[in-house]
Amino acid sequence: MTWGCIHDPGKRIDIYKGAEHLLTYQYGEDKPKSYFHPVRLPGGHVLTLDSPYDHYWHHGLYFAWKLINGFNFWEENEPAADSGKMRTIDNITANAGENGVHLQQKLVWECGEDHTLLMEEERSIRISDWDAADRPAPACGYWIAMDTTFRNATAKVLRFDRTPPETFSWGGYAGMSFRPVRSMAAAAIANSEGGSTVEQAHGMKAKWCDFAGPLDGGKDIFGGICMYDHPGNLRFSSPFYVWNTPELQFLQSAFLFEEAFDLPPGELLRLRYGMLVHAGRLTAEALANGFEQYAEKIAAD
Repeated sequence: MTWGCIHDPGKRIDIYKGAEHLLTYQYGEDKPKSYFHPVRLPGGHVLTLDSPYDHYWHHGLYFAWKLINGFNFWEENEPAADSGKMRTIDNITANAGENGVHLQQKLVWECGEDHTLLMEEERSIRISDWDAADRPAPACGYWIAMDTTFRNATAKVLRFDRTPPETFSWGGYAGMSFRPVRSMAAAAIANSEGGSTVEQAHGMKAKWCDFAGPLDGGKDIFGGICMYDHPGNLRFSSPFYVWNTPELQFLQSAFLFEEAFDLPPGELLRLRYGMLVHAGRLTAEALANGFEQYAEKIAAD
């Protein structure tokens, strides 16, 4: 089946496989972040939460920094003078075909009441099939691959920072993020280093981490997202931020978990991540094979 998309310019892009709606990319002036929600399994079951009551600044599947030169780009409850926002410029392009959908987006990261420009971003996202030759039967799903480059647009160093985890147990977050639906509190967690619990995965360096669990809508429905850190990324393998309480489930490749990062004037930072959206319970072997598929095929230059 051919992939397709319906673009409501300045607002959203709905992405289809055949006649089935699988996911939506949300963006626009009314959005402080660009993000995917809903993200659905083939068959329609939703994996993501958008603006939950406990953390309304969590948005499905998304990338966001925490602090840039002290301005807060994460929480959306700070005074304007202390916060920042990412904003799409020009026209986002969406091209669909037999092999998938390709989105290209240019953004600026602005801060303060006067919307001072700090950074420019060029984002490329590809949604594609999980090849039958690469997946174990009867698993199904698809890939989301993000390739994004940030450029310091100022004459000073930009410092990317986070709430320090050594001071606050919940600190360390910033990066590629997944906010699952609450039924995933009964999660099955797995990472490349053999971790299978929050305690074994949170703050630990890994090539990949999978967060999957039961879903509402029928009997024995299970699925999740495995997040892959690209081997060409700076700080590979980064620690993962993994949280699972009755109220809050969360997965993130946490680029800043261990320390802040400085980007000199005019310099670039390129980051790439692969997200395997999958139904069912995948074995550690299948998830590890996914890393090879992502690095060698899905994210190939």
